Amino acid sequence: MDVVQIDDGWQSAYGAWWPNEKFPTDLGELTQAIKTQGGRPGIWIAPFRVEPNSLGVATDNPDWCLQTNEGVPWREERHQTWCLDATHPSALRWLYDLGEQIKTWGFVMAKIDFTYLAALDNSYPEPIVRYEPHVTGLEAFRRGWQALVAGLGDDVYTLACGTPTLPVVGLAHANRVGHDLAMPRVFQKIGHPVDQGWTGAVGVRAQARNAAARWAQHSRWYEADPEVVMTWSDPTNLAAYDTETARTMATMAALVGGPFLLADDLCALTQTERSVIENDHFLDLLIRSSSSEMKTGVPYRPIDVFARADKPEVSEHVYSQGDGLAETWTTTRDNRLVVAWFNWGDSPRLVKPAPDFVGTQEVWTGEEIGADLSVPPGAVRIAQSASNRS
Repeated sequence: MDVVQIDDGWQSAYGAWWPNEKFPTDLGELTQAIKTQGGRPGIWIAPFRVEPNSLGVATDNPDWCLQTNEGVPWREERHQTWCLDATHPSALRWLYDLGEQIKTWGFVMAKIDFTYLAALDNSYPEPIVRYEPHVTGLEAFRRGWQALVAGLGDDVYTLACGTPTLPVVGLAHANRVGHDLAMPRVFQKIGHPVDQGWTGAVGVRAQARNAAARWAQHSRWYEADPEVVMTWSDPTNLAAYDTETARTMATMAALVGGPFLLADDLCALTQTERSVIENDHFLDLLIRSSSSEMKTGVPYRPIDVFARADKPEVSEHVYSQGDGLAETWTTTRDNRLVVAWFNWGDSPRLVKPAPDFVGTQEVWTGEEIGADLSVPPGAVRIAQSASNRS
């Protein structure tokens, strides 16, 4: 294990980025403990989100938030949150200081979430008023990011999340390209109904579509983060992942070549669940690249992403995905071609591996690959070529 990221829940409130009672007052103690165990500490923040009427910015400086025409903080409807105004000089200084504090605590990675809130504009029914009214949402977004990154310094790896894709180029090392696969688990823990659009194989299919659509951006604009890998299972729970689905999720994350993040309670996993992320042949796919300390490997390519018609996202659910997902993804490891054959359908998929793969060992099952290979529904099979590519 390398980076240990402290996620949402450590802070006193959105807008009050100091530890709550569950954490040491000085997070430097926590980062040192992580380093002592051989890890590198990371942290999650949402600096542009301000919890109404809470500690910190909301109480002390509500004028730093986007305003209505009536001069009160404007409220974003989906999360019922206030939004930091990144054109306000004092807010920009606060962002710089927050970044500097994270660096002082000793974190080497920062996941920066809900950053789209900095880019909101007057497309909403109720007008948004900024401190500098003529600044566009995207310009404000970049100003805020620039202030935060300046405080963090050059040595802190930044992972953008919930962000407009193009405006973050040049500001973040990595960018999340999929939705929250861990949210069903959160819903389960707090007693919230589990939405089937987020869950199990349905959620993983949506991830595959997102990652395939953005493959050309990876290592060019930023390192693509496909979202966390989870292997917990429960046949009675829609939010859970069976072994084949977990393998599929892990394969996508490994092939993408960006951050590879685990989100399970690792100590609570069964041996069967752990076997997915402890598979020696699979771990070979996670060879680190010298170009980045967080990056896992050479970029991927879904070679048949344009081979079939894809229906657009439909309006009734934000996570609905079209048909025609890319089924064959490639990358290289140690100068050998790696191919992953996905099966997104409901019946077995028969593939005919190229001769250079015949006789090699399939990653997940350990079986020898023959002239024909059957991929079960909702599963993936991986092979590495026998000879080097020259």
